[in-house]
Amino acid sequence: MSQSRVTLTKIVKGYIGGKFRRIYLMAYPENDREVNMSLNMYKYSEAASITMTQLAGGTFLASLLLRLNFQEEGIAVVFGLSNIASVLQLFTAVWVQKMLKRKPFVCGSVLLKSGLALMFFLPLFLRGNTHVRLIAAGLYLLGYIGIQIGNSPAKDWVVSMVPDGKRGYYFAKTDAFSVGVITISTIGMGLVMDFFQTRNETMGFVTVGFALLVLVMLNFIAFSRMKEKRITRLDTIGREMHGRMLKRQLKEEEIVETLSLFKEMKLALSNNRFRRELMLSLLFTTGFQMGLPFNASYQIKELSLSFSFIMITGACANGIRIFISPRIGRLADKIGTGKVLKFAFVGLMMHHVLMSFANENNGQIMIPAAILSAALAWSFVGTGLLNLQFDLLDEKKMTIQLSLVSLFSSVWGYVTILLSTGLFSMFERLFDAHNINLYPQQGLNAVNVIVYLLTIIYIHYRIQTLKRVK
Repeated sequence: MSQSRVTLTKIVKGYIGGKFRRIYLMAYPENDREVNMSLNMYKYSEAASITMTQLAGGTFLASLLLRLNFQEEGIAVVFGLSNIASVLQLFTAVWVQKMLKRKPFVCGSVLLKSGLALMFFLPLFLRGNTHVRLIAAGLYLLGYIGIQIGNSPAKDWVVSMVPDGKRGYYFAKTDAFSVGVITISTIGMGLVMDFFQTRNETMGFVTVGFALLVLVMLNFIAFSRMKEKRITRLDTIGREMHGRMLKRQLKEEEIVETLSLFKEMKLALSNNRFRRELMLSLLFTTGFQMGLPFNASYQIKELSLSFSFIMITGACANGIRIFISPRIGRLADKIGTGKVLKFAFVGLMMHHVLMSFANENNGQIMIPAAILSAALAWSFVGTGLLNLQFDLLDEKKMTIQLSLVSLFSSVWGYVTILLSTGLFSMFERLFDAHNINLYPQQGLNAVNVIVYLLTIIYIHYRIQTLKRVK
């Protein structure tokens, strides 16, 4: 009896191990059809991932944290935890750089994103309890650890499958698809939140939590179906080796010394192109993190706008974004990413100009205009920044250099959030002391205008003339 049980266990283990190896380790694309299928799967995966961050961020997250009795400054600190998560990304990047196959790591990191979903179930417990607030911050951090550590390997993975001359168009098309999914999802969840707001708000958050769990599974399944253009070692007749054969081969090979983390950092910082990419990323991060945590709660609390109004306005703006994104991507492929990105940042700057003038009297006019301006800008900002990374960074050290840029930017982003909380308090005291009828959020948006103006100047003089090193 025990012998048959052992045999059954071996069969089950062998079956599961074989399935795992076939899906995650033996996934080299055999033909163009499999490459195209993988690019489509990435499109679906990216849509699920970005929708996840939208539903677990912005007005939804701000509303959840207000429900859990967080103060404005506390909300800003929680938003900033996404940047702290990037510290782990750097240390895992050195490990990932040595991996022969990165697909299992990326798929595993997706499962950590479930922390973002679990966070929305916390209103079922005591809202004012300090431990609940600490758990909320911990789950948010866990979710963003999953996002951060898997982000660079996933980018490196997909870019290896896209031809150079079609990158702008592919990523713009992917972005447009993601925006469509985001629009439908955020409108749906916005209507759900408005429905439950006067009945049972907790059930609204629980519904968002279930939606996030579904997105995590879709993200995982899509990545699992993708092929990976990385091979381990080949045998004498050109077949890829796995299992014991691969282990035996690796033992026989001379082990090449991998540069330490600090040597990799020193080498990257000595490269002029890396420094330019890093500076651009820091400027963007400053503007992005300065107003984001405060603008989300500002629209709900001070301007008293409903979820439905914000989401439907965003949907209309995103409809335009979906239409123009692929066209702008093609334009960037023709005239250069830097030139198009510069004008996209003008749109972001105008967004903050409009936000700095928004108040309870004109909010229903200024907020839609600001959302439209941001949607037009984001039709290429994300795609352009991603494209520039692959143009400027060393292709052979892409994963580690992407992680370094992300680390520096994220740590600086957290510092920016801490600085913005100080500026928020300063503007609040200043406006109260001089009886100025302005909100501190308006002051922060004015600072953002200056930051994005500097970004535009930097792109014009330091970025747009650079070409990709082959």
